[in-house]
Amino acid sequence: MVIGVDSQTRVFEVPAVPYPGTPVPVPEPSGELAEALGAGTAALDDHTVWHVNSTCDGGGVAELLFGFLRRHNALGVPTRWLVADAAPEFFAITKRLYFKLYGTDQDTAPLTAAERDLYTRTTQVHAQVVLRFARPGDIVVLHDPQTTGMARALTAAGVRVIWQCHLGCLDPNPWTSQVWEFLGDDLFAPDGYVFSHPRYVPGALDRDRVRVILPAIDPASPKNRPLTRAQVAMMLSGIGLTARPGGPPDGADAGLGRSAGYLGSLATVEQRSPLPPDKPVVLQVSRWDALKDMAGVLAAFTDVIAPGSDAHLVLAGPDPTTIADDPGGVAVLDGIRSAIAELPDGPRERIHLVCTSGDDLEGTALIINALQRRADIITQKSIKEGFGLTVAEGMLKGKPVVAADVGAIGEQVIDGRTGLLVADPRDLRAFGLAVRRLLDDPGLRERLAAGAVEHCTRRFLIDRQLTQYARFYAELVTSQLPAGRD
Repeated sequence: MVIGVDSQTRVFEVPAVPYPGTPVPVPEPSGELAEALGAGTAALDDHTVWHVNSTCDGGGVAELLFGFLRRHNALGVPTRWLVADAAPEFFAITKRLYFKLYGTDQDTAPLTAAERDLYTRTTQVHAQVVLRFARPGDIVVLHDPQTTGMARALTAAGVRVIWQCHLGCLDPNPWTSQVWEFLGDDLFAPDGYVFSHPRYVPGALDRDRVRVILPAIDPASPKNRPLTRAQVAMMLSGIGLTARPGGPPDGADAGLGRSAGYLGSLATVEQRSPLPPDKPVVLQVSRWDALKDMAGVLAAFTDVIAPGSDAHLVLAGPDPTTIADDPGGVAVLDGIRSAIAELPDGPRERIHLVCTSGDDLEGTALIINALQRRADIITQKSIKEGFGLTVAEGMLKGKPVVAADVGAIGEQVIDGRTGLLVADPRDLRAFGLAVRRLLDDPGLRERLAAGAVEHCTRRFLIDRQLTQYARFYAELVTSQLPAGRD
């Protein structure tokens, strides 16, 4: 289908099919949402909104899009999803952009002309294939730097383009500037922009064309839908994390839309012995990415948390071999395995690794849901973070969160009200003591959990995000935004 770069450069559509199982009731739109939807659909007329990113599994953007597109379509906004795939060499470049956009010194080498050439050739091919789907007058939302290079070709063809950047640094520095210089004129080609924090916006952009829209989660999705204690126990025993109770090996409740025998294929578990049913659980769910700092969580647990408690640690993330746009995950996971192997038997018995499969996205979302509901404390000890959807997921489930105060996590965790924030993400002792504080104080856990549910329900559910986006669609189509740079 595609020529010009390599056989791996392609664009394919991800179908926005209904969630499996018994539908979770979703209220009809009213108030601001109904008003925004009316304006958005009227402006779109018979045109379509297309979202384009670089993967349909393994990351927060893919997680967001599954629910976002379904909610769009359910409420009458015709929306479709395209994934722009490419060779590992392309994603090695965009991973460098990822580290630099977060303002880290993890990648200090300058970006090269050869990298820019490969980036341009790949995104130009992507754009031409996207134009086989989108037509003039449609809106295309491009996600993150993997897609920015498509914008000029799309706008030239009469497509309206929004670029959403989920990454950023609260204090821009020379590394972030390198990314904006690398993107060059591509950065100015979109008609509008969405960022997760006002301080992520590059200074050269016209602020009138920028909207700050915080990400959100879908409470009806498999990741967040209500589960009974029996369903949680069934799923965790089905993947082998906990000991199997008596009865059928892993018979799935019909309400989940699954049949017996499938649970074992959804995840692999690495542990010395099963997770006991009566011990507190500290959980972090993240990709195996250096900036998510699963290794730091492990070190804080073994050095600070485990010696003063009987808690167990669960580190859970997607199988890194299935995520094309995130090279490096295999090495991070292997490093964590090596660190665990060197631990004494005592703490080693209390550590559990869970790798979810990339083959059944809905099923693995249910597994993460079950893990979050089993947890007593959820952490997000990122070194850098754009937003951190797993924080909102934990809050919605009534779990106190201990997180590093980086990126937009501070929008979610209000220290002492909805969770605990640690100022320095590299301070393992402070992080460990914050977790210990919650383990030792059930009353504080309950108070923070109640605040977390209220705050998440009010600010971080999908209908608020859709309201803001629907307004932006209407403004874009009715030319209420200033013209882009020529």
